Amino acid sequence: MYRIVTQEDTRGSIGILNGLHQKEGRGWISFSDQSNTNPTWFPQLRSLEETETDPTTLTTSMMIDFTQTSFYVVTLASFLNVFLWNIIARAEYRTHFLTRLAGGPYRGCYALALTIFLAGLYRERLFLQALDDQPTLELLSHPSIVALSYLIFTAGSVLVGATYLRLGITGTYLGDYFGILMDEKVEGFPFNVMANPMYNGSTLTFIALSLWHKSPAGLLISLWIFIVYRGGIHFEEPFTNHIYAQREEKRAREKLQKKQ
Repeated sequence: MYRIVTQEDTRGSIGILNGLHQKEGRGWISFSDQSNTNPTWFPQLRSLEETETDPTTLTTSMMIDFTQTSFYVVTLASFLNVFLWNIIARAEYRTHFLTRLAGGPYRGCYALALTIFLAGLYRERLFLQALDDQPTLELLSHPSIVALSYLIFTAGSVLVGATYLRLGITGTYLGDYFGILMDEKVEGFPFNVMANPMYNGSTLTFIALSLWHKSPAGLLISLWIFIVYRGGIHFEEPFTNHIYAQREEKRAREKLQKKQ
């Protein structure tokens, strides 16, 4: 019977090479029975379509290579990219250490914004590297999925870009923690469509990139990024609301003092 030789077959001592032929354009296959005590060893093909595997029988281990270091590096970087900056921003709010180091709140905020922006670019590089290290799934090359990926990427980019335009640098990059507060709540697009459009738009772009690269692993990492963003929102929003609540209390006291 036919048996596709997998990477697991390469882990061990090399058996006797017999009864082998190379099938044109499809890689090596073995004509020996699976019960053969001396199996032949060949590398697993990187692209899943080359194995002629029935798509309905694909397993997670076939679609995602969990042995790749890059997979875990980008998951860690995605976590730090959200929570580390919020921890630093809270420290700034309590101690003003960045304001003192930079010589003012705006300079401190701009310095943090540049750091976050560059770290985000590096995370995207790690993400693309992780996709390159993973198997591809040709089912994701269907024209309808390709078209969907373009639509998703466009929607994500619009959400991210529109958020930047609405909030500006200080509104986007934690200026609240430096005492740089918005005069009023932003309610225009995209905030009139959804909450947290920056995080949602970023998630959509990662999903689109995963579809472009035909990468099931990329979709899993995108899900992880979405979960991290949800956690970041629960970590960030209450504290931000606290900052603005304090501002409103201060304004109320000042109005009361003026009346007196």
